[in-house]
Amino acid sequence: MKKLVLFDINGTLIDSGEAGSKALDLVFRERFGIEGAFSRIECAGKTDIGIIREGLSLHALDAQDGLLPSIVADYLRHLEVTIQNKEKHLLA
Repeated sequence: MKKLVLFDINGTLIDSGEAGSKALDLVFRERFGIEGAFSRIECAGKTDIGIIREGLSLHALDAQDGLLPSIVADYLRHLEVTIQNKEKHLLA
């Protein structure tokens, strides 16, 4: 089976309906009890890892504590669900 991977920065190919930030909010709520953890973070033009690091820093959580790999795994798990929203669409 062949797999196609699309890479999108800054809304050039798709508008995900904020699926990424919603998925990250779910991770931070589950793990740290923080509601709306990414509401003050501008995500446009940043990589997912960069956004996660910024979220950790904003909430005084240390990325060096080995949190990053498990946060990414949880994020991808939630993203599979949050990407299935009615607001997502291709950009022309």
